[in-house]
Amino acid sequence: MTARTESVNPIQKLQAFWDAMEAGMRRLMVIIMVETLAVGLFVSLLAPWYKTLGYESITQGWLNLVLQLTSAVVATAGGVLADNLGRKNMYTAGQLLRCAVIVLLLSTRSFIGLVMVSLVRGLSIVQSPARTAFIAAYTVKESRATTLGVYQTMSVIASVVSPLAAGFLADQYGVRPPLLLALVLAVLAIFLAVPLKEPVNGFDNTPSASREGSETVPSSHQQHTRGYSIKCLAEAGRQMFQHSDSRRLVFLLVAFLANGLANGATNILLPFTVMDKFSSAYQAVAGLSVISSLGTALVMLIGGRIADVKGRRGIILSTGTIFPMLMMLILWANTLWQVYTLLMLISMIGNISSPAVMAINMEAVDEEYRATWDGFGTGATSAGMAVGGVIGGVMYKMSSTWAWITVITLFALQVICYYLVLERDGKPETPGRF
Repeated sequence: MTARTESVNPIQKLQAFWDAMEAGMRRLMVIIMVETLAVGLFVSLLAPWYKTLGYESITQGWLNLVLQLTSAVVATAGGVLADNLGRKNMYTAGQLLRCAVIVLLLSTRSFIGLVMVSLVRGLSIVQSPARTAFIAAYTVKESRATTLGVYQTMSVIASVVSPLAAGFLADQYGVRPPLLLALVLAVLAIFLAVPLKEPVNGFDNTPSASREGSETVPSSHQQHTRGYSIKCLAEAGRQMFQHSDSRRLVFLLVAFLANGLANGATNILLPFTVMDKFSSAYQAVAGLSVISSLGTALVMLIGGRIADVKGRRGIILSTGTIFPMLMMLILWANTLWQVYTLLMLISMIGNISSPAVMAINMEAVDEEYRATWDGFGTGATSAGMAVGGVIGGVMYKMSSTWAWITVITLFALQVICYYLVLERDGKPETPGRF
């Protein structure tokens, strides 16, 4: 008679997975929750607040252009600087700039002041490439997508709470209380990040991580890209493409650009569709962020696990095909609750593959180019969002229907790019232990 194996419930598995996780990764998860709370408390209010100040969709599109163009330049340069000057330095710089954004929002109402807000928000993106490099260094390929699923789930849980609190506080007491609370949380995140150490390659099992002496001997990339000039940044990019699968990187950049264009336009179209057709209340607009985050939180962890066990290609291509079809239904929504319901489904389908996409992005280049590559990817996305926000604002005034159709087409384009990228290495990765 065969003895039965003792079953372990999912909570115990998750607890074991958490305990086995690198301590730096656990700290990053706590920090991202605090930072997301801070950002959600003010970002979810900007569209309706700016509208009450007299700035309509086209003007907000131009403010978004300033934000995303700045983000594109800073992210690209920030990735190179993080790989050369230290990832912790760039990470902390982004946190300080986020605090500056909130201080500006508390002190200005003029158009020039709001342009400065967008400019500094763009500068704060310098944190992103360094953060991605931290995460990659604290994870291993076999369980990376699962870890990213946990990481992103914690982030989106905070994204559910903060817009709710922001909308309630703004409707009851004005925009100042949520902004002050956001500033307190942003400062708290800086103190939480103090113990973070500059990551080393020991936690990663990519080819570059296993090279002898990689922790102490500067790589050829680092040796040849010291400096701050445009020439040095261009040289860093050239080396990265030369030592990587350049075809793959090009298609990924096109996918990032298409995603940025689509999301940039959506950030204008969605709140203005709600404000013009249903309600201009802060809570109604903030509810969009709440519903989107809730839908994402429900699927992120399972999406990461599917990617690690079954492979990343299938989940990316299948959900990417369904996602644009669901978005099309927004054109027929007649009530605010229909919009919320559709947004919940769209968020679930659209974001379940997010851990797989993030893992593929991390693994597209060797460890020594991680921050540089993330800078290029974030730069492409931000450049797309810059143009998408302006085009979205203009097209919304001309025809909201054709504006939505254009957005849906762009989301479909990125799926084609991932198909071309993933057909070379579509086999499932080695299953993780969780």
